[in-house]
Amino acid sequence: MKRSLVSVVLALSCNTQPYTPPPDYIPLTEKPESFLEEAVTQQKNVSQNAITEELTKINVKTYFDSLSPEYKALLDTISWAEYTLEPCLDGISPYQVLVAGEVVEDKHNRYGGKFEKCPGNYFIGFGDHPRIKVKWHNRAKPSTAAGKYQWMERTFDGLRRLQNCGPNKDEDCGLFKDITPDSQDEACMFVIEKQIGVTQEMLEKAIQKSDFKPVWKKLARTWASLPYYNLRGKGIGKYRRQRNTRSFEKLHEKYMEKYEFYKS
Repeated sequence: MKRSLVSVVLALSCNTQPYTPPPDYIPLTEKPESFLEEAVTQQKNVSQNAITEELTKINVKTYFDSLSPEYKALLDTISWAEYTLEPCLDGISPYQVLVAGEVVEDKHNRYGGKFEKCPGNYFIGFGDHPRIKVKWHNRAKPSTAAGKYQWMERTFDGLRRLQNCGPNKDEDCGLFKDITPDSQDEACMFVIEKQIGVTQEMLEKAIQKSDFKPVWKKLARTWASLPYYNLRGKGIGKYRRQRNTRSFEKLHEKYMEKYEFYKS
């Protein structure tokens, strides 16, 4: 029995042909461990690239995106008039701009710094109004104006406590839960549309007639950089000794520039 089994094994060994690898076979010259590490790294890179590609496809909608071209142009024009539209520091948005001058009080450590190439300061954090006091000269009263539309601290707090919304005018208006860009834009639209009464139709009419004076007159009580006009039709500052009021002509140019941009 043993002899027959040995004979079979020898016979099989003699008849078995040597293994021939396929023509496209590439011998593994690296250690199995390094090959595995490289494969895992490549897979991670592919996965990360896929995630990044998918994220770029997501179009995050903001409150500003929901507005009409007429209102978008108006909000940007107010920001331009307030000298906040184009901060001269990379990474700082109009929503972080403080009034120009010297900081005299920063109780909550929200001061971010001063612009070097243009007048102005900026704050950090969007949880609450920065409540930073700034003087533009030594004898001036401190200002707390902050954000794209230069919200004063008292205006911010007043809007946040507002309770005259809803069908019965007795509900919380939900404004300024924080001072994020969305909150600033939403509050600005509430003031413009609900409190001051600058409507979509009014803006459309101003564009058609090329006359924005009625719009600026309404808004001048809230934003000092916008011109009020006297009985002779001359643009003047609404407040005494106001010197930074923008002209009707420049405001018209800026508005139409922004309107054409958002309309296209």
